[in-house]
Amino acid sequence: MVAEERGIEIKLDCAEDIRAAVNAPLLEQAVQNLIDNAVKYSGTGAAVEVSVMVGDEGIDIAVRDT
Repeated sequence: MVAEERGIEIKLDCAEDIRAAVNAPLLEQAVQNLIDNAVKYSGTGAAVEVSVMVGDEGIDIAVRDT
């Protein structure tokens, strides 16, 4: 994986009991694209954080990079 090669740590903050009725392949593709971009534009040794939380109107997914 590119992140490992560049020393970029991917941190996940997600409760194991979160469930949602979604199109799993499309959601996976969207989140993977966000993570790929975060890794691509982060410097060596950076961190990428992925968080999933229950929001007021559904599930909130955030991908943060430096």
